[in-house]
Amino acid sequence: MRLALWSLDIRVDIDETSLGRLATDEGSLIVMNHKSHLDVPALMSVLPPQKWITFGAKVELSRLPFFKRAFQCAGILLIDRSKGSRTLSHLIDAYRSSDPRLSLALFAEGTRVPGANLGPFKPGAVAIARRLERSILPICIFGSGALLPKHSGVPKPGVIHIRVLEKYECVPDLPVGAQLEKLQHYMAHYYLESTSEDEHRAR
Repeated sequence: MRLALWSLDIRVDIDETSLGRLATDEGSLIVMNHKSHLDVPALMSVLPPQKWITFGAKVELSRLPFFKRAFQCAGILLIDRSKGSRTLSHLIDAYRSSDPRLSLALFAEGTRVPGANLGPFKPGAVAIARRLERSILPICIFGSGALLPKHSGVPKPGVIHIRVLEKYECVPDLPVGAQLEKLQHYMAHYYLESTSEDEHRAR
């Protein structure tokens, strides 16, 4: 992944604190924002060797020849959104039966969100974390949307920044909706604060 990004003149920046949080984590559910198709390769390119991770992906992608083979090799957990609550149950069962050291990574918004802000979070990640009593490891990705926006096919050179936040623990007796709101506020506050600092330094 790192070589592929390098060939596109794309660099991924991650600080030591974030690397340490990834290296010492086992089995947390990873929840990250989604701006671009570059988000997954960017994260994969900086993962410490001891960090095990898989992704949830739309089942439609698995029907494409290239993605089908890649998903099988990588152990991707497929999400069929047409089946509603049964999709969530299937994902939970698959994750429960996986190695306990493995982290499932999900995009908080469920789709790419253009612009400077985060989109509304889907409740699936919080529901899974609560059901399986897993911690959530939030990750904020910056800059990927500018390099490969939605509906664009050719990435631009540049830098993608990745920051891993402190673990977020779900409160068992708090409703999913309220828990989701707290998680979104936590990530959005960090995302907007960091974006503002970057804009200030650029002036």
